[in-house]
Amino acid sequence: MPDQTIYFKNGKMYKVYPSDQENWYDAKYLVSDGIIYDLENVLDIKRIPVPDFAKSNPDLMSGYGVTGSLDYVIRMKAGNARSKGLIRESDELYRKAILLMQASGISYDERPYLYYAKELLREGRFQESEIEEKRAYAIVEQQRRAEAYPYKTLHQKLFFQTLEVCKELGRDHLEIMYLYSCCEQCAKYHGRVYSISGKDKRFPKIPDFILETGEIHPGCSHSITSFDPRFNTILFRGADVDAVIISNRPFVDDRTDSEKQAYNDYLKRRKKDSRPYITTDEKEYYRIKYTLPDIAPKSLSGYVRMKNARSKNFMKLRDIAENRGIRISLLNQ
Repeated sequence: MPDQTIYFKNGKMYKVYPSDQENWYDAKYLVSDGIIYDLENVLDIKRIPVPDFAKSNPDLMSGYGVTGSLDYVIRMKAGNARSKGLIRESDELYRKAILLMQASGISYDERPYLYYAKELLREGRFQESEIEEKRAYAIVEQQRRAEAYPYKTLHQKLFFQTLEVCKELGRDHLEIMYLYSCCEQCAKYHGRVYSISGKDKRFPKIPDFILETGEIHPGCSHSITSFDPRFNTILFRGADVDAVIISNRPFVDDRTDSEKQAYNDYLKRRKKDSRPYITTDEKEYYRIKYTLPDIAPKSLSGYVRMKNARSKNFMKLRDIAENRGIRISLLNQ
């Protein structure tokens, strides 16, 4: 069977040859906007230009979806190349993927940008890993600021854009949509229709602090949309309810037990998800592994267990490591 070739136009995949039934993330050749590139040749990888993603189909889920976006495919190819021992090629693919991600129009968090830094850390290339890690966070922070500009957060930006839409449509009403999993503060205000001006007495006037900040509280994730008063219902707890009646219920925390539990579960997930993709424990372990290979634990998980237990062997290892310039944190990671 001939080597697999993947075809892209404006950064989106439209064809795989000879078969689209196999894993295209390890294709040998890329044809991007009519030009062929060898994905296992460093010079060819460097030659791949950043396409004009904006000219591609605006429906991201069309065709092969997100997994057919050039940045995603190149990133996956980088991992596959590394598993085959093509380290230089993989390095170049990761660097190219980072450039492509920034231009793709897809909103990525830190994790995909940190894949390369983590690979470098695992290989003992510490200085390079630190550089790539800083670069990743800087890219994401820059993108977040650009998305939110001129506001502090994207959520605020969307709110004030909604206000502009209301002005253009001549509407005086906003809906803070019901959210099953929310905090006690949000529970007082969500699932209601508000009058922006306060002139429509059927509905409460939207609080000034929300009108000024676009949020119920900092970090609030509620969706606030324009509301057409010709419709007399809104969605609340899975059912269409009378908009006037539900909007005038008392401003108290009226969450059910299941809603409170859902919010507590959300907080647990958020705490788990907020753990850095590259942890301090990992940085310590791999430095120990490459600097003190004779006494290093056999695995990262083993190191974390002995560290959490503050075992005698760990305290001894810590002293030796710190004498070799490896800083060990005793904070929970």
